Amino acid sequence: MHVSGRAAALGVLLFVLTLAYAFPLRTYLAQQAEIAQLEEDQRVQRERIQALVEQVARWGDEEYVKDQALRRLQLVEVNEQVYIVSMEQPPADQGGPATPPSWYEQVWSSVQTADDPPLPS
Repeated sequence: MHVSGRAAALGVLLFVLTLAYAFPLRTYLAQQAEIAQLEEDQRVQRERIQALVEQVARWGDEEYVKDQALRRLQLVEVNEQVYIVSMEQPPADQGGPATPPSWYEQVWSSVQTADDPPLPS
């Protein structure tokens, strides 16, 4: 099979053109992907800003501030009755079930033991 000079030149020209368009096309596609990512990031930031603006507006409402103070700081309004419910433990001398020490008592006990190790015999 014999390839003429024109066919070979046309083949080389097509190969060079393909290479010449491949890099800019790859760059274009990468830039389009980056633009899409940046637009998504902007959308997320706009939503976050909108949520913060709404939160600031809520804190501008006196009733909201009052409600937050009552709930978060466990405050009560004047002339409001407060009920405190507690679970009293029976005294140990009455034969009630022995309760294990709380976690912080156990931690403190281990710290005290670590500070005063037993002396070697």
